[in-house]
Amino acid sequence: MEDNLNYFSNIFKLAILTTLVYTQVTHGNLKFDVGFVKYLPPETPLVLFIGPAVGAFLLLLIIILIIAIYRHIGERDRRIKRLEKQRDEMEMRVAQECKDGKYFNITI
Repeated sequence: MEDNLNYFSNIFKLAILTTLVYTQVTHGNLKFDVGFVKYLPPETPLVLFIGPAVGAFLLLLIIILIIAIYRHIGERDRRIKRLEKQRDEMEMRVAQECKDGKYFNITI
């Protein structure tokens, strides 16, 4: 009997070290010793992985969209400035030519 007690005390020590739980099932007047049970850690729901991934993807998409819009607006502004500069240069040439009278043959 003492050997059994020693055996079980050693098993209980082992169970404590390995996180095993001794389980006994009682159903009415009946008792059943199931033994030691090891609980598995709960599985992480898939939503906890998918949610942040989708959120990061949407954030990246929004940032790319903002950059694309900014570049488009900047390109349009540069084009307008270039056209205005060309127009101003053309006006200056026409004004200079009018002043010099190169292309005008005015006879009185």
